[in-house]
Amino acid sequence: MKSKLKILMTAAGAPQAPTLIRHLRGNGEREVEIISLDMNSEACGRFLSDAFFQIPPAGAEGYAERILEIVEKQRPDAFLNVSGSDVPVIARMRKEIEDLGTVVVASDPDAIETANNKYLLYSTLKGVPDVQVPEFRTPSTLEEFVAVAREMGYPGRDLCFKPHVSKGSRGFRILSEKFDRRDLLLNHKPTAVYMSMEEFRSIFGGGPDFPRLLLMEVASGEECDVMTIG
Repeated sequence: MKSKLKILMTAAGAPQAPTLIRHLRGNGEREVEIISLDMNSEACGRFLSDAFFQIPPAGAEGYAERILEIVEKQRPDAFLNVSGSDVPVIARMRKEIEDLGTVVVASDPDAIETANNKYLLYSTLKGVPDVQVPEFRTPSTLEEFVAVAREMGYPGRDLCFKPHVSKGSRGFRILSEKFDRRDLLLNHKPTAVYMSMEEFRSIFGGGPDFPRLLLMEVASGEECDVMTIG
């Protein structure tokens, strides 16, 4: 059996944290010691870890200093980012952390910025051979949004929209005229993502600046969600 591996991981309170900890421990190659971090002192992963440290919110005052303090004292072999909030901050701290002897599992900050911005990501992938990208546009005003939606085939064709930067389906909706509000209320779960153009216009018609939204065709088919550990 190889020597014990000490792993430091963020977001001990994330929904995927217990599963990640379980799989790290059951890797079949070596014993693993888990040190977890979270801004919530009652994070679920705390009770599955060998050690736990509370930290400030990602990027907040004192965050970087606290991370470096923990790394210096604990001397983990590897640093895993579990929360999207921590990823870009830790990526920018990569050299400081690795100078202390800990390998940071993170991509280049510029690559992370592109991956986190759906419009930048789709624009980048559009130029890659053999990569299929859904039809997408990014209207800058409500009037342009409505006009572009019609150009893309709405209402005969369902479309969806999402903010350029978001996570956890925040701001995501499917524009459709196939459902009425009574049907959605009585026959669908409260988490239904359907919205009519009329509802969309009522929300953004008299508000502040129009948000940066990615308007695109509804992609269908098999989904794959992965966390890669390298």
